[in-house]
Amino acid sequence: MDTQKLLRSLTVNPGILIPHIDAYQDRGEFPDEWVIRIDNTKTHDDDLFHPSTDAFTKPKELYMQKVGLLKSPPITHTQVRVFSTGHFCHAMYGQALVEMGFVKEENVERQYHVTITGKHGEANCRGTIDLGWVQIPGHGEWLVDMKTMNKRQFEAGATPGLLKKWNAQVNIYGDWIDLDQMLILAIEKDYPHRLREYVVQKDNDILEEIYDRWSLVADHVKRGVAPE
Repeated sequence: MDTQKLLRSLTVNPGILIPHIDAYQDRGEFPDEWVIRIDNTKTHDDDLFHPSTDAFTKPKELYMQKVGLLKSPPITHTQVRVFSTGHFCHAMYGQALVEMGFVKEENVERQYHVTITGKHGEANCRGTIDLGWVQIPGHGEWLVDMKTMNKRQFEAGATPGLLKKWNAQVNIYGDWIDLDQMLILAIEKDYPHRLREYVVQKDNDILEEIYDRWSLVADHVKRGVAPE
């Protein structure tokens, strides 16, 4: 897979959404307070398929997860801090874009339960879309997925493996809500808290590959037989 063709950075342009966020923050006209919600229920130990974690998991491992024979390890204190910081950044920028009039509040951090169809039948899925139907002036409607990165990661740029994962996840979300215009808003967690955009290209091949794998595992779960 050619990662250079998966995503292309818009930082040179410098982007289509970031200039509007910059202008909003420069104006300094904010509501008196933002209420930030931190979700402490992060777990994918269920029989559903999740775009954020399951896109490239091997069929046998997926099967073991979905039938409860393979559990996620306990979350460490470091992971709690990472997840909480990510939730904070998501909430802050989500509320800012609502205040800017770019997205409706009901389309921020919205959870979806979707049944997909692959070569081997159906599979039930669950995922949360950060920002759906974001209206970017002069550019139409977009799906925006936010990703937090530490300073070292942000300066180095997303690795090929991360680009592959992001491309798959965001393509699935775009398929679910029928949006072909998709971008990732990368957020630097450390000072100076920079932003970067990656535009995600529609990729029907990766969707077919993932949906076929998920439907295969779902069929094996139904029959109670592990895939080879």
